[in-house]
Amino acid sequence: SGTYIGVDKDLLHGLLGVATEGNELLALARELVMGGKVNEQKFVDEAGDVLWYLNLLLTAIGSSIDEAMAGNIAKLKARFPDKFTSQ
Repeated sequence: SGTYIGVDKDLLHGLLGVATEGNELLALARELVMGGKVNEQKFVDEAGDVLWYLNLLLTAIGSSIDEAMAGNIAKLKARFPDKFTSQ
């Protein structure tokens, strides 16, 4: 790991990767909006990249995808008690 300009390298790598891969997903969405066809596997591939970078980011701060998901579900249940389901 280590640091770069005072920031954990894995945290920075994860943050930059999520942003970059998120933009790649947006590019695929733009193709669809413009009437193009996109291979669904491309969405799966880019989403997998986002997950990899999210895992790197969360691990760098001592957390995990499971912890983030559980926290998100708890937050949404509290915010929308009559509407939210985990499905």
